[in-house]
Amino acid sequence: MDTAVVRQDGRPFNDDEESAIAYVRELQRDGRLLLRHVARRSDRVLGTAPGIAGITELAMLTADPLEIVRDRAKFAALSACVDALSRQAAPANASTIRLTRAYLRSTPEGGEPSAEVKARVMWLRFVILGLIGLVVFFVVIAISLLAHVDSGRRAVEQLQNTRSEIRSIEGELAKLPQTAWIAPQVPPREGAYRQMCPQEDGTGLVPADNLEGARADALCNELGQAVLRNRLVVMRLTRWNRLSCGLPLLDPCVAPEGDEKMYGVPLQQHLDRTEMRTAAVISTLTGFVLPLIMGFIGGAAYVLRRLDHKLSENTLEVRDGWHAVLRVLLATMLGGLLGVVWSGDAPVQLGGFALTLAAAAFFVGFALEAVFTVVEAMVEGVAGRLRDPPSAPVPLSVPPPAAQG
Repeated sequence: MDTAVVRQDGRPFNDDEESAIAYVRELQRDGRLLLRHVARRSDRVLGTAPGIAGITELAMLTADPLEIVRDRAKFAALSACVDALSRQAAPANASTIRLTRAYLRSTPEGGEPSAEVKARVMWLRFVILGLIGLVVFFVVIAISLLAHVDSGRRAVEQLQNTRSEIRSIEGELAKLPQTAWIAPQVPPREGAYRQMCPQEDGTGLVPADNLEGARADALCNELGQAVLRNRLVVMRLTRWNRLSCGLPLLDPCVAPEGDEKMYGVPLQQHLDRTEMRTAAVISTLTGFVLPLIMGFIGGAAYVLRRLDHKLSENTLEVRDGWHAVLRVLLATMLGGLLGVVWSGDAPVQLGGFALTLAAAAFFVGFALEAVFTVVEAMVEGVAGRLRDPPSAPVPLSVPPPAAQG
């Protein structure tokens, strides 16, 4: 700590003298900090810095502040030395170096950092750590939702494939002649499912012992396997739908009013077994929820990348905390609104590349400047067309020439 400076006769200084001495002390602290920073950089050379011609200028960083205040030449040498060190440390300066070192918890030197710098660092550390925690949380949520959506799409695709396979096999069975079958010994029960092939209860047609019957028996076996696969896919789809109802704002899982049933089964169970509910949930996830989350992740990725660059260059500032908050909020807002601009499952075309809506939201959140540039150009183009065209100047009337005599 700097000791108090008093007059030789013991009288206290007035306010102007105290302000001048405090200013010189602050210049010396900044100069020493810049000197340490430049000395540790391998790409900086002190000997070539204009304004630091010799040891005299550097000696002003530790000289008596009172002597510098009284001697204008010494004050000029101190100012030139600090200015030269500032140019050597650019783009960093004393304030950003002091804040960056405090943020990184570097070993304090010369009584630094001060209480004011520590308070600013606490705010920055709170914002950055909170942002990192949110990023980790939303990355896990995004990966889980992407995997959930992919599982639902695969289940719907498998259900469509099994249904197509069943219809194809049934069409082949319908083409077989009557000689391929033997009448069943047990009459079919009312409402029985697929009476063409043998059933477990003894109903259904039985393949005959001939060439057509062998073909019918093979098709019946294929149909049984296809029906089994269809039931397994329906079970998977039912579990997917019931799991999706636990996701907030997607599917409230409210049972239909009343006790209406169909084929003796409540309507809610029928809804769980169909792809209609799956398609609705997937549409909400891919159209609004995932773009919102991916926009946040894109904005946070840009903020963390910028923070890493500033820490490496020792250019961290207090306003970077507010900049990070506003940047992430804007990225989240634009990512969520992207689902309004592009609806449906069609890929988004950006710069010749086809991207999903979630991927486009990530790039929008990461490159906000480019997005706002495009939006401003579009607005200016529309506004230019809406402006009234300038009125044409009214031509001056020219009198007719006088008649020749």
